[in-house]
This record gives sequence, structure tokens and C-alpha cells, in this order.
Amino acid sequence: MRSLSTKMIAAFVAVSIVTIVLTVMLARGASARTFRNFVEDQVQGSVVEALQGYYARNGSWRGVEQYHVPGQFVRIPGRGAGRFASPGFILVDNGGVVLIGTQTTPARTVLPAETLADAVPLIINDEQVGSLVLLDSLGAELVPPELLTEFNDQVERAIFLGGASALVLAILMGALFTRSLTRPVRELTQATRQVAAGTLDEPVPVRSQDELGELAHAFNQMNDSLRESEQKRRQMTADIAHDLRTPLSVILGHAEGVRDGVLPAEDETFFIIYDEAQRLQRLVEELRTLSLADSGELTLTRRPVEPMALLGRAAAAHGPQAQQNNVTLLVEGGDTLPPVNVDADRIAQVLDNLVSNALRYTPAGGRIILSGQRVNGNVQLRVQDTGPGIPSQDLPHLFDRFYRADKSRQRHAGGSGLGLAIAKSIVQNHGGRIWAESQLGDGSTFVLELPLAQLTAL
Repeated sequence: MRSLSTKMIAAFVAVSIVTIVLTVMLARGASARTFRNFVEDQVQGSVVEALQGYYARNGSWRGVEQYHVPGQFVRIPGRGAGRFASPGFILVDNGGVVLIGTQTTPARTVLPAETLADAVPLIINDEQVGSLVLLDSLGAELVPPELLTEFNDQVERAIFLGGASALVLAILMGALFTRSLTRPVRELTQATRQVAAGTLDEPVPVRSQDELGELAHAFNQMNDSLRESEQKRRQMTADIAHDLRTPLSVILGHAEGVRDGVLPAEDETFFIIYDEAQRLQRLVEELRTLSLADSGELTLTRRPVEPMALLGRAAAAHGPQAQQNNVTLLVEGGDTLPPVNVDADRIAQVLDNLVSNALRYTPAGGRIILSGQRVNGNVQLRVQDTGPGIPSQDLPHLFDRFYRADKSRQRHAGGSGLGLAIAKSIVQNHGGRIWAESQLGDGSTFVLELPLAQLTAL
């Protein structure tokens, strides 16, 4: 298989050869015509100069027919060397009378005015003294065929020499160009192989601002995303192992204690084992829900639901806990919000997670406000608390799996770290989005945005 460099150099060479051949073909005819025109112009100038000089010296055209004028006789093709025909011009006076004629237009003939329309005037001291009628044969045969052939050969040799030089230059320039073009391609190829081998730490140099530079930049962005995903995958694996190991260790420790007689086989021991088993079950169920949501296989039973009813349901579910924590839990907003087409249980799951987090971080005497509003073609449900707020560096990662803004919190108190990730996946499966707004010391607001239900008129 030929490389891209070879193909591009071959293309440069092919274009150069075609250009040279076309140039030779066009230049051969053009150079011959140009050469003949040059000779004719020279002869015409000599004839005009000679005739005007004759009149200036003699003061008249008397005896001009005996004067030898350059170009007065032309070579006759096919009649052998040294044979000449009549002159290639006709000289007339101001009256149109022929002074120097040809075999077909002899002297003393009077030319009509239309014949003299294209004649070259002969001027002496700003006064016209006659006219020169140029014939097609003027200078046309003053160029010997062998001279014209030699001229054409020289032109062709010059073109071929220049073409050969251009061909060599094209090969060199093509090699340099293809090298600069294929270098980033080779680097991308090598980097792609490294990614396939699992090496994600080698960025591709961005050497230009053209399409190849954009491709290299896009590759580096993809590489960064893959590296970040790999880091998250490893962290998630470690977090899952930790979350599984802790309850399993408790269950195993208590079971072994009961078996060995170290712990009494009483209800408290079994309750501990049961609670840890439930933790395991919740974690497995959360992982399953997250997996289904990520793959788009999460079953959603959609129906038009009043947004304020969803907020009221969440407030009712967490009202007792709010009272116990001495936290005021309010629902604000009108009852005129249009319905949203959602799975009510799944959205309730999202709101439960948001309100639970707000209760967990809002101190006694604080407030949690649940509100709704219409924004363009969407409905926004907001959960606002008066807690300590979230550091700005943590906001972009709140919805990552197993991420905890407060690293010091124990998993028993802070949950599995999957709640917000599950909430994000559920909302996205509904065609909506979710985000957080927070400043340290000023509380936090989680915004859940859902599209309006498309109701058809009966």
C-alpha cells in the first residue's frame, strides 16, 4: 500500500508534467505567430521610415519606383531559392494614385477610398504626403522556414529545461509539503495506537491553526475526557468496593462472633446484621437504577402531573424529619403552573434526595423552601436551603458518582454518594436538566428543570 506522501508527490509530478506538455503545445504555435508578427512590425517600420526619408530628401515621389525599399520584394514559396514576387505594400500619393504597385495593382492605378481607409499615412513636417497600403505578404515570407524551425526548437528547449527544473522543484516542494502535512497525521496515528493500548497521558502537539490543528486539539480533548472517565471509573470501582466491604465486614464480623460464642445471639445483633444487609440492598439497587438510566433503559411511566403536587408530596414526606430537626419546610408558588409529562414516582425520588440532602446540611432554626416557576417552555422546581453552602470548586462535581463535597462525613451519615448522580440521570431521561447554585455561607439551591407536557385539544 502506497503511503500518503508517495501519492501526494506523484500528484505533484503528474500536474507538473501535464503543465509542461500543455505549455509546449501552446507555446509552439504562439511563439511562431509572435515571431512572425515581430518581423512584420520591424519590416513595416523600416518601409515607413525609408519612404518618408526618400520624400524628405527629394521633396516629391519622383523616381520612387526605382528606389529599393526594404520589404519591397518578398520570397515566393515553392519557386526555389532566390525567386521573388511583387512588393508586400502599395505606395499611393495623396490623390490615391499608385506609385509603387503589384502585379495585380500596377502603377498609375487609382485606388478607391475604401481601400485607403486602413492605409498607413506618411507624414512629413506634420503634412501627409502619401499613404502606404500594407499587404498580407509583407514580411510573412521574409522568415526562412529553417529559421522559424530553429526558433521553435530553441523555445521548446528552453521550455523543457525550465519544465525539468520546475519538475525537480515540484518534487522537492511536494516532499516538504507532504512531510509537514503528514507529520501531524503520523503523530495522531501513533497517539491513537497509544490510546488503544491504554496510554492516555501523551497529548498530541498542536502545530497549526488549520483543520489538522483543530483535529489535534479535538483529539487532545477526547484524550482528556477518556483520562477523566478512566480516573472516575477507577475511583468508582474503589468506592463501590469500599461501600460493599464495610457492611460485609460488619455482617461477617457479627456472624462469626455469634458462631464463636463471642457475641450473644440476641435481637440487637441480628438487627445490626439486618441493617447492614439493607444497606447492601440499597447500594445494589442504586447501582442498578444508575446503570438503567445511563443506558436509556430506565422504564418511565409518564403522565401529566401538576408540579406543585410533586413539591407538596416531597414536603409531606419530609415534614416530620424537618420538625424533628427544628427546620422550617415551606412550599411556595402558585397553583397555576402547567403540568409536566413525567414519571411521578421517579421525579419524587429526585425531590426526596434533594430535600434529604437539604435537611442533612441545614442547621436547627434554618429554612428549606420548595418552589416552582415557569421559565419559557419549561417548569423549574427549586429546593433552597439556608445551610453552609457549597465551595465553588465542588459545584462542577456534585453530580459525579460517589462524590462527596464534605470528605470528612462518614458514609453512614452522608449516604452512598450516588443520589445526585441518579437524580441527574433520571432528569436527563425526562429530557430535562438539573444543576446547583450555591455560595459559602449563603445556602444552596438545587434547580430541577422539566419540559411542559404537550396536551392535545379534544
